[in-house]
Amino acid sequence: MDIRSLDTVPAFITKDGSEIRELLAYRNSVIREQSLAEARLPLGGSTQEHFHPKTEEIYYITHGAGRIRIESETKDVEPGDAIAIPAGKKHKIWNIGTEPLRLLCCCVPAYEDSDTVITERNPREAGLPNERSPANKEPTMQSMTPDAPDISRFFRMTAGAAVFDPIGIVSLEQASTWIRTAMELAVEKGATRLLVDGLQLTGFPSPTVPERFWIVRSWAHAAQGRLAVAMVFRPHLLDPDRFGILVAVNMGMRADVFNEREAAEEWLMSERPSSVLSVTPKRD
Repeated sequence: MDIRSLDTVPAFITKDGSEIRELLAYRNSVIREQSLAEARLPLGGSTQEHFHPKTEEIYYITHGAGRIRIESETKDVEPGDAIAIPAGKKHKIWNIGTEPLRLLCCCVPAYEDSDTVITERNPREAGLPNERSPANKEPTMQSMTPDAPDISRFFRMTAGAAVFDPIGIVSLEQASTWIRTAMELAVEKGATRLLVDGLQLTGFPSPTVPERFWIVRSWAHAAQGRLAVAMVFRPHLLDPDRFGILVAVNMGMRADVFNEREAAEEWLMSERPSSVLSVTPKRD
């Protein structure tokens, strides 16, 4: 008997840009003619418009609020709505709510990247103007602007340091912008230490070398040399080559990165945090 728990299914990014957890298909079960997966889109996210020449789909919304477009018809959707998507029809879905959009996707025959045809260019990669979703102009995952977001629900001041504990399924650009905004807010409030716990941020891959350069550069600019910043991230996001060291030191950023909170707090509260961005191994 094949039973899969959503909590144990690994996530991957599919061709249209959504985060997918495939529950049942021929790849992992006795099922042969269809597939069932959960898709997630972060705040402000969207898929790239696409169609499947052979596959028909059913979307079933379980969490959040979305806007679906099939060919030229657009409608808002909410939990409990089921959406029929015939084979060959172009479609795209946006997250227009205040939480991650989650939906079940049933495909017949089973989903294949090879049966997915992208019908719009990625605005970020192509250098096109930022794409906006219809009607209310919600930003897409690829086109989130660097404008300061409201991070107040994740930010707090303590006696020893400012603390930022963000939670969410976000794009890399969103995560970077949230953290940069937390640094700016800490400086504004007169803090000299900031703890950033990013363990609950998901939905994006490990940054490339160029992305690490621009991210650390923007963070160093936000810290203004006034903050000691301890950051905690999942191990797969840490750079084994520690490229960020050169960037951070050259920019005068006092920071360190860890994969456990206890070590980050210990470093941050030390009397004189050094100007080194390193990778600290997790203790058993």
